[in-house]
Amino acid sequence: LNIANRFATLSHLLLWCIVILLTAIPSDAASKKEWQTGVMQIRGNNTFRSATLFRFTYLKPASLFSKTRFSEWRLRSDIDVIRKFYRNQGFMESKVSVESLIRDTVKMKVNVVISVAEGPRTGINNVYLRATDSIFDSTIITRLACHKGSFLISSLISTDLKMLKEQLALKGFLDGIVVPDVSIDSSRYLADITFTVQEGPQIKIGDIKIDGLKKLRTKFVSRELNFRDGDVLTSERIRKTENNLYRTNLL
Repeated sequence: LNIANRFATLSHLLLWCIVILLTAIPSDAASKKEWQTGVMQIRGNNTFRSATLFRFTYLKPASLFSKTRFSEWRLRSDIDVIRKFYRNQGFMESKVSVESLIRDTVKMKVNVVISVAEGPRTGINNVYLRATDSIFDSTIITRLACHKGSFLISSLISTDLKMLKEQLALKGFLDGIVVPDVSIDSSRYLADITFTVQEGPQIKIGDIKIDGLKKLRTKFVSRELNFRDGDVLTSERIRKTENNLYRTNLL
C-alpha cells in the first residue's frame, strides 16, 4: 500500500511537471515573433464596401479559416493600393491613412483601422474622337464606354482603347495606335477625354509562304486560308484562317 501511495504521488508530480513545461513553452507565433492581423476596419468608404477594398490588399482581416502575417511594410503598401484604387475610380483628391494600430501582445495580433476621405468624384464632361472620317462609322462614338455624364474611370478608358484598336484591325490597320488624353478641370471636377487615332498604313497581302509542313501538303493548307494575294489583311481574316485550320483536326 505504501508503494502504491508513493507511485501515485510521483505520478501526480510528473503530471504537474508536464503541465508546467507545456505552459512555459512559448507558442510558435510568440517564439518567432510573427505578428498576424486581427480586426481590420475601413472607415469613411461611402462608395465602396470594405469587402471590395480588401480584395485588392495583401493584409486581410482575421477569420476562422485564414490568417495573414502582419508587417508595417505590407500595411503601407496596402494603403497605397487603396489610394490608387480610389484615384482610378475618379476620386482624384482622395486620402487614405492609418487611423489606429493596436498590438495585442498576448495573442500576437494587430488590430488596424484605416481611414478613407473620398472627396469629390470627377465626372466626364465630353469625349472627343480624332480620326480620319472614313475609318469609323458614325456610331463609333456612341459605342465608347466613356461618355458624358459618367465618372472618370481608368479601366473604362482602357476598354475604349482596346475597342478602337480592334476596329482598326478589322479594317486592315494592324499597326494602328490610339492615344488617350485626359484634361481635368479641378475646379469643377470634370474631365474631357480625347482619343487620337493614328491608323498608319493599311496592310495588304503580298507573297504567301507556308513553312513547317511535314506530312500535310501545301495546297491542303492553302485552301483553308481566308485571304489571297492583294487582299487587305484584317484581324477577322486571320482569325477565320486559324479557325479553319484547327477545325480540320490535323493541326
